[in-house]
Amino acid sequence: MGIVWIASYPKSGNTWARAFLANYAENGKHSVDINTLSAFGYSDGNIQPFETVSGRPFSSLNDPEIAALRPRAQALLSFHGAHTPVKTHAAIGSVHSAPTINMAVTKGAIYIVRNPLDVVLSYADHYGLTHAEATDALMSPTTAIARSNVTAPEHLGDWATHVRSWTGTPSPILKVLRYEDMHLAPEQTFAAMLPFMGFKLDSARLTKAVRHARFKELARQETDAGFREKSASQQRFFRSGEFGHWRAQLAPDLVEKLTNQFRPEMQRFGYLDASGNPI
Repeated sequence: MGIVWIASYPKSGNTWARAFLANYAENGKHSVDINTLSAFGYSDGNIQPFETVSGRPFSSLNDPEIAALRPRAQALLSFHGAHTPVKTHAAIGSVHSAPTINMAVTKGAIYIVRNPLDVVLSYADHYGLTHAEATDALMSPTTAIARSNVTAPEHLGDWATHVRSWTGTPSPILKVLRYEDMHLAPEQTFAAMLPFMGFKLDSARLTKAVRHARFKELARQETDAGFREKSASQQRFFRSGEFGHWRAQLAPDLVEKLTNQFRPEMQRFGYLDASGNPI
């Protein structure tokens, strides 16, 4: 028993990774319906475990109570299987003196990192912000996903601290993947997830799962039937499915601001050239 976290800062490829895992698990003739992805895993923001462990309606819980209940709620999720995939956008740390991630029930983690210069564009679209507002959000230590009637709050913090919280200490139970490599080398990159989920590698099955989870297929499904994870601010959840759009869309002053703030992490993950310029 144990949780395998599918972790990332928002708008970094988490849904795409989960779509691949769902298709590999299903191994069907057709692509898994994107609106059934919740059947192949869980979300750290789901309110039901909080209600179960507290015996109270979620609406009656205040934020400190939610934070205190989180380790028990996560422990409840861990009983769903030997490798239980759980999506999270939370940084590893503490909120109201309670841990955001229960390490005692953690079996492994897949962390997806994406160039923050592209993250900020998708973040702005998802939350209905200007690029400047989204830049401030990615740079703020207090940024969080607010609670709603159906989701628990998740603390994000700034992009660099989030990345360091998950990737700063090497671990045999952690696999770090780049969003860009999911595009450039999908079979190799997605295959690296499989051992962490308890799957054996089957080349034909891998190729089929990558095909069924390709971005164009996910976007087609959204066009045909919508996508329940799309925010009210978005026209589409699955947009271009590319990377590097910051070059044409992000103002130079915002590029400089983000690069100066996140330079060590951007250098580490190959988002800067040898001269320190974004690439």
